[in-house]
Amino acid sequence: MSYQVEFTAEVIPGLAILTSTIQERLLRKIRWLCENNEYIYSANKFTDII
Repeated sequence: MSYQVEFTAEVIPGLAILTSTIQERLLRKIRWLCENNEYIYSANKFTDII
C-alpha cells in the first residue's frame, strides 16, 4: 500500500526558498516514505516488542 502527499498552498512558498538540491532531497524522501510506509510500520512494531 502506498500513500499520496498533497502540499497545501502554505507549503509552496517554503519549498521555493530552499535550494534545488534540498528540494530534490526532500521530495525524494517524501516519495520514499509514501512508497515504503509498510516497512516503517513493521520496524516500529518490532521495536515495541523488544
